[in-house]
Amino acid sequence: MTKAALVSALTLLVVLSTVAASCMPLVSEPVQLDEEPLRMEQLGGGGSLEDQCGSITFENLFEYTRATFQIDVANDWGSADVHAIAWVNETLADDLRVAMDEFMAELDPNNGDDGWVSTDEREVFRALASECIEYTLTRIGIRDGPPHRGGVGVDWKNTTWEEDGVVIEEFNIIPPRHSQIRDCTSAFGNDCEEVPIIPDENRDCDTDIPASQGVDECRVKLWLNATMVISGFTDSSNFTLALNASNMSGATLDFTFPVTQDLRLDLWDECEGRVVGLDEDTSGGQAPLRGSCIG
Repeated sequence: MTKAALVSALTLLVVLSTVAASCMPLVSEPVQLDEEPLRMEQLGGGGSLEDQCGSITFENLFEYTRATFQIDVANDWGSADVHAIAWVNETLADDLRVAMDEFMAELDPNNGDDGWVSTDEREVFRALASECIEYTLTRIGIRDGPPHRGGVGVDWKNTTWEEDGVVIEEFNIIPPRHSQIRDCTSAFGNDCEEVPIIPDENRDCDTDIPASQGVDECRVKLWLNATMVISGFTDSSNFTLALNASNMSGATLDFTFPVTQDLRLDLWDECEGRVVGLDEDTSGGQAPLRGSCIG
């Protein structure tokens, strides 16, 4: 996903929030619209928050170096607590700050795209990302009954993020001991500091750490804490767990299930599966047979 697409998706959240909070008309007289439509590169191609964020994943919002996901399924199998940590290192951290700066420019042309990212911008970005993730794909499907790979009429997307149950926290988006840090004016009346989105050639994002130590001082660390809702699951004695692992080469996932008598791993497969696209024309194909892939 491009940084421009990320900016468009998160910008939509603010637009929707603004519309919901205001009852004043924005235009009092008819206006002449340009005949040439403005093409908006928004994720998913829809108009609502759910449309924009509903076809993407955590990895689309945050490109990380590596991550760990801990999924603890509740005793009633109706939900799971999800705790994730993502490390964004080296130039990927620069890319994240660049995306934040471009995002703020979409919100306010006078306060963004200036090569700097502030504590104000960090908080806005974090809050809106948390809201967007509520609608993203969990990548996880879990179905009870005999093992299978789905087929006509079987929907593997039976897990969703709980509403108001997603929290994103961060470390070091604004390094407090950055060699280039400076004061700024807060739009919210808070203390405000900002750093360049891309540090100078010294990459001195922590003046307390000698360069000789070789520490990645500009790195960013992200935490995701969320509740995942599991729908339509009734029989824990026999079930299939599916995971779409596309673009997750740097991730580790650990699942913890409730204590279940004689629960064993019967078979695992790793394969390409069917081609699934956002467009109906790009989806379809035959599901691989059980046991026909690597495993």
